[in-house]
Amino acid sequence: MLLMKGHNGIYPCRMCKICGILKPGGTTYYTPLISPRSLPIPPDHPRSYDPSNLPLRSHEEFIQDGTYSQSAPNAAQSEQRARASGVKGVPFLSLIPSLFFPMSFPFDFMHLVYENLIKNLISFWCGAYKDLDHDEEPYSIDKTVWSAIGEATAAAGKTTPASYGPSVPNLTEDGVKLTADMYSFWFQYLGPVFLQKVFVNQTVYQHFVELVKLITKCLQFTITVIRRLHRHPLKFANLFVKFANRRR
Repeated sequence: MLLMKGHNGIYPCRMCKICGILKPGGTTYYTPLISPRSLPIPPDHPRSYDPSNLPLRSHEEFIQDGTYSQSAPNAAQSEQRARASGVKGVPFLSLIPSLFFPMSFPFDFMHLVYENLIKNLISFWCGAYKDLDHDEEPYSIDKTVWSAIGEATAAAGKTTPASYGPSVPNLTEDGVKLTADMYSFWFQYLGPVFLQKVFVNQTVYQHFVELVKLITKCLQFTITVIRRLHRHPLKFANLFVKFANRRR
């Protein structure tokens, strides 16, 4: 619909022009706020980004980038131009004058938050995220403790009213698949109780609570204080970067 290169592109974000980088030998771009010093980046690309001041796309720039990619003399050059901006062409919906790109299009909250952020954060706590060394980090959860949390999660389903949400299985067992609805319920209602005294550093728990507040706020039917909603993700992002870059 938006004719974007997608989440694996060099410029994957529809809202801003944060630039992805490649791990040596890798094929998938990722977009850290602070690039590892060990990874080479092009000289014209910033090594770090301020989450409160990202290089946002404008409607005019979006259409201009799409036009440039679309007007290439051949498919190869069109692909090259699209890689340089993240926009493959001019969306057909741009003919509607009341639409502004990309602001008029809502985010895919289910995949961005439940199937990505939350799933990855749990892997981070359990020391299973990528090939990083998580040993002795303040966010690491002992395997025995995590196993007990999984058992308590499954047991909680027997006494949880169905109107509250789905019954969540033991999320520590191999082969267990959680739906976005299950992730949402666990994170908002069970997680704050089970994780309260689990982390060595209580700041990590507060970091988790900030995310719970943010998700709860986003799920409301009406939001009265937009600035407060804007501050929550910035606070969460800054705390996450602080923990993730402790050893760099």
